[in-house]
Amino acid sequence: MWKKIFAFAVLLMLADVFAFGIGDNALELKTKYYNRKVFKTRFYVVDTKNQQKLKVLVFADLLGDDFPRNEMLLDNIAARKGVSVGLAARSESEIFAFMKNRPDFKYSLMFDREGMAKYMERNIILPYAFVINYQNKIIWCGELIDLPAMLDKFADNKYDIEKNRKISRKLAEMQNAMRIGSEYQLDRAARDIMEIEPGNLSCLRMRLFSFENTNRIDEAWAFLEEFKNKNPQEKNFYLLQIDMGARYPVFAQRAAAAGAALVRRNLGSDEERLLAAWMFVSSYNFSLEALQSAEALLKSVEKSFNTEKYDKNTAVNCSLFKRALALLYYKRCNLPSAIKEQRAAYEISKTENNLQILKYYEGLMAKRP
Repeated sequence: MWKKIFAFAVLLMLADVFAFGIGDNALELKTKYYNRKVFKTRFYVVDTKNQQKLKVLVFADLLGDDFPRNEMLLDNIAARKGVSVGLAARSESEIFAFMKNRPDFKYSLMFDREGMAKYMERNIILPYAFVINYQNKIIWCGELIDLPAMLDKFADNKYDIEKNRKISRKLAEMQNAMRIGSEYQLDRAARDIMEIEPGNLSCLRMRLFSFENTNRIDEAWAFLEEFKNKNPQEKNFYLLQIDMGARYPVFAQRAAAAGAALVRRNLGSDEERLLAAWMFVSSYNFSLEALQSAEALLKSVEKSFNTEKYDKNTAVNCSLFKRALALLYYKRCNLPSAIKEQRAAYEISKTENNLQILKYYEGLMAKRP
């Protein structure tokens, strides 16, 4: 969905404190530019003219299965005014293997073993990004998935470096507490972060992982519910409850209510609402409440995704909208409409999966008595 909550949580638990963090000086990588696209980590001239410019250094797994999704994130980030992006890989062989299939890749590809060790130390979470400002200071670091939200705040002059430095320290406390098995320290650090920034995803991922890893799913739900009630306009609590409802049917009805609340409170981006709707129709079984929430969510994003005006960056979401609508019709026993919408999904994005689903709906229709 918008994020696999626990995909990297266990890695966070195992990682040591990172060598570089918020407030540290950025290090220039000593690297070849393998695809001849130059990216300098540091600004040559440090002056006030560069205050709105940012460098984003991303350590990535170029050959990972999820790299296409990460590339969409990179495009989102690089399209922002004043932001330049460069990627560092773990080895030269990884870069060469990647370049065989992507000779025209548009971002700089770099490798510096010593530089990576200093930036990442034993952190094995990838992709992981560092944001460097005009003073050549690291002002943010974290998982790439969380970077667009930070850049939104920076563009609106709402990003607080000192606040995020405190959060970074508390996240390190949470990691240490998970390593040594201290539930008290873990909970205290998580609650401190919720006071500083309600809905901080890095904190919530680790905290929910700690609950679920010890089979305390009721406590995980209660933790989200507690802070959702304190901060009813924070979207992440609702989104994470929807994810929990998909994995634990016992929460399905309450999670469906969280989906309805997203629409009612006008929370979340259009893409987040679309992904929530898709989760309701694809992962919730035999729940009328989930279908109703999916229908409301899809209707709320119709203007954005039910359109013929799409490009390669928006085609994925436009196709997913049609696919979700088709599945909704299928579950409401309306096969003609399901076929129509799924055919539209396939026309937008001619994937094997879209075609397979279309043939399934058409096959059902052909065999109807």
